[in-house]
Amino acid sequence: MRFARNVGGIDRAARFGLGLAFLALSATGVLPGTILMVTGYIIGIVLLATGIFSYCPVNDAIGFNSCKAHGFGPEGPEKTPEEPKKAA
Repeated sequence: MRFARNVGGIDRAARFGLGLAFLALSATGVLPGTILMVTGYIIGIVLLATGIFSYCPVNDAIGFNSCKAHGFGPEGPEKTPEEPKKAA
């Protein structure tokens, strides 16, 4: 099964940043307690993975697509305008 990209641009950068922030907060012990620390690691890893692979199963389930690669965006495939024919 091949997954279509549905995370792109600003969404991807935000996932990287937030993923690294959650991992840093968990690793440095800023998040108090074991449950919050483990939750921070899980959230950080999931955010980094979805950013790296440009695919989010939640986005797929709700039909959201922020990736504009290969002519696909939130609105679906973009149609390219036809070139005008030259007069002979």
